[in-house]
Amino acid sequence: MSAALVLHLTMIFAIMVPAFAVAIVPVFVVPHVSGLTSLVSLVHAPLGVASVSLGIWLVASWRVKGLKGCFNKKKIMLTTMTVWLVSISFGIALYTILDWSVLMS
Repeated sequence: MSAALVLHLTMIFAIMVPAFAVAIVPVFVVPHVSGLTSLVSLVHAPLGVASVSLGIWLVASWRVKGLKGCFNKKKIMLTTMTVWLVSISFGIALYTILDWSVLMS
């Protein structure tokens, strides 16, 4: 889990944060807050932050308590997985919207 979390954080900081800051916010969010791309990205970003934060907390708690701490965290793991699945769904939707707009232009 620690390795997966490190890879996930690497991809977030290397690809997602710069793309969001350079391409999404100035082009879509600031000029058109109520547009589809803006709404999808404004839902995707906080859900992504929440899922990563929950993942960091889970991995940190497992490192401290060992495998014993894993079994009593089923509810938070289910919550983390649900938030992550919704976040990745919005991420796929955002990618599809942006890719479709590039293909149509």
